[in-house]
Amino acid sequence: MRISKDLKKYGIYSLAVLFSVALHALVLLLLLSDWTGETPPHKPKRPNFVQATLIQIAPKAKVQDKQAANKKAAAAAKKRAEKKRQEKAYKKRVAERKKAERKKAEQKQARDEKTRRDKALKKKQAEEKARKAAEQKKAEREKQAKEAERQQELQRQARAQALASALSSEDEFLADEQSEQLAQGYTTYIQQRIIANWTRPLSARRGMETILSIQLVPTGQVVGVSVLKSSGDDAFDLSALQAVKKVGRFDRLQELSRESPRVFEQNFRQFQLVYRPDDLRL
Repeated sequence: MRISKDLKKYGIYSLAVLFSVALHALVLLLLLSDWTGETPPHKPKRPNFVQATLIQIAPKAKVQDKQAANKKAAAAAKKRAEKKRQEKAYKKRVAERKKAERKKAEQKQARDEKTRRDKALKKKQAEEKARKAAEQKKAEREKQAKEAERQQELQRQARAQALASALSSEDEFLADEQSEQLAQGYTTYIQQRIIANWTRPLSARRGMETILSIQLVPTGQVVGVSVLKSSGDDAFDLSALQAVKKVGRFDRLQELSRESPRVFEQNFRQFQLVYRPDDLRL
């Protein structure tokens, strides 16, 4: 089909050339023969020229090829534009996906950081609570230790004072038998008052005794009582202390402090009492 179109194109071109050559030949022949056949007088004639233009007819196939090429170029341009659009859309999607992933990562990092801070805060609060509890416990132990030391010091002072009082009293008793008898009588009175106000515990047994340290004022009022030597039974020791506190005041000691203040100061301002009830069962 392509070959026939080319032949047709070249044939038309050849006919045009032949037609132009024939036309030139005919004009030249007429000029040479003078048309009528007579011999005119010889005069110079102005030659007539015929201007001919060679027209080249563009083959129809070239136009179609050009249109096809234009269509192909337009299609290629459209394809390139579509490819650019798709690439742009793809880049946009990739950028949006990266942005979303970055945002998600930032949110996760923020959550992890918040969790870490919360854990650190809870740990710090727990450590602070434990530290305060330990400090409080330590302070309580120190307070108890100081109180125990204070009580021991009081007892030591009481024993020393009692010993000094006993030594002094002993010297004076040797010098004054009447004062000794007087003090013994008041001691018996104090023991009887304590026994009268004593509530026997169930654990009490014969032979139990406890040594009490008692402090009085001149009115006979009890201002202090403690255990110097335990019986080995806490209930028995406590019952003796409560009995002294229940008495509260030894009234006859007020009379002694007025009549014999020296005897009172030496024997009953602060003294030791061996508490050993005689009617305890086995």
